[in-house]
Amino acid sequence: MNQAARELLLLESSDWPFLITTDQARVYASDRFKEHVSRFDRLATIASSGKIDSNDQSICREYNELDNVFPDIDYRVFVNREQKQ
Repeated sequence: MNQAARELLLLESSDWPFLITTDQARVYASDRFKEHVSRFDRLATIASSGKIDSNDQSICREYNELDNVFPDIDYRVFVNREQKQ
C-alpha cells in the first residue's frame, strides 16, 4: 500500500504535464506517467484481491526498488477523513 501511495504521488507530479506541453521531453514524460499509472493500477489490484502470492510480492519489491522516494510514506494519509472516525 505504501508503494501504491508513492506511485500515486509520482504520477500526480506536475512535471509530467509541463514536460509534455512544452515539448521538452514529451515521450519520456508520457512514458513515465503511463508507467506510474500502470504500477498504481497493478498494486491496487493486488491490494483489492485480498491475496498476495509470491509473484505479487516480487512485483511489489521490484516497484519499490525502482522508485523508493518518500521512504517514510504512510498510505493511511490518503484514507478519507470520514472513514478514519
